[in-house]
Amino acid sequence: MDRKRFVFFIVGIVLGSVLVYFMLIKGKKFPSWLPQDRVKEQIVGTRLILNPKSTCILSCNNIDPKEVGIAISNGDVLFSKSDTRKKPYPVYQIEGKTTTGVEMVVFTETNSKTQVTNILNIEVKQKSQLQKCSCDSL
Repeated sequence: MDRKRFVFFIVGIVLGSVLVYFMLIKGKKFPSWLPQDRVKEQIVGTRLILNPKSTCILSCNNIDPKEVGIAISNGDVLFSKSDTRKKPYPVYQIEGKTTTGVEMVVFTETNSKTQVTNILNIEVKQKSQLQKCSCDSL
């Protein structure tokens, strides 16, 4: 009798687990847990606006503006160099790579109410790729 009950118990657990997986888990995207992933998810989910200096730096280095979003989503948030307590919006420093392999540091400020991220500055890390530009005056 005890063995029969144990088999029913195991079959119930297996069927219940399969049912929960297909009804509640399969195909769902769960929010990120780590702070870095949450910040990147918030930034990538907004509209990116480049300031004139950032636009100049990208055009001077022949980088497509769409690559900034790729560098942000593939990059690392440097919390030690970010100003997370800045009011009204925190400034995050993100170090990432574009699909063409250009390493850059992006400084962002995200307004979560309007769903807009302002790109405050972009620094291209490889000095050999930098050309003579006058973007600092912007």
